[in-house]
Amino acid sequence: MAETDCVNLITIFIEAIIAAGAIITVFLAFRAYRLSRESLRIQENSKRSWLVPPSLPGSIEKIPGKILTVNKVKIHLKNFGTNPASNINAKLLIYGSDSNNKIIQIEDPTVCNNPIAHNSVFNIEYDISQHSQAIAFVPKYVVVLVDYLDIILNEEFSNNIFYWNVSSINSDNISTLLEIRSENKENFFNTIKDHNPELYKLLL
Repeated sequence: MAETDCVNLITIFIEAIIAAGAIITVFLAFRAYRLSRESLRIQENSKRSWLVPPSLPGSIEKIPGKILTVNKVKIHLKNFGTNPASNINAKLLIYGSDSNNKIIQIEDPTVCNNPIAHNSVFNIEYDISQHSQAIAFVPKYVVVLVDYLDIILNEEFSNNIFYWNVSSINSDNISTLLEIRSENKENFFNTIKDHNPELYKLLL
């Protein structure tokens, strides 16, 4: 009887070891699966569309015409990501002063549903001639808010904000856009706060 009990205990012990081994195997397999999925997710996200301005983000050009001079704001957004971007909603905001040195906000929404492939550029152009001629408008700041969709990930990227200071006109009659220096940011933020509180909250 004692011998039978001993055999039974050994059998139970072996079965317990086998069961524990099976559980550990399942756990390790599940862990490997999760790590594989996480690795795949990270790899996929690393290919996300990335619509941002290139090193030369844009300019304001004065183009002489036969009757009037055309003043165009040009902004460039390049897709540095691998996946194409689509459903682009871009809002161009231009802040400048009139002849009375009063700050004015000009707004222009732009929509593009065509896919912007890797290394392709999406251009925004807006003619401010009517403002420049009517009220002697002098642009000081340019802001762009961009929303877009990554077609592959089916993920939206919203409230991407870019802003620049408008430099003085050079010999080619072109105003370039430069990163706002830290010492000028207080003036810029105050301007936005007075004219566009919602945008100001996004900048904080």
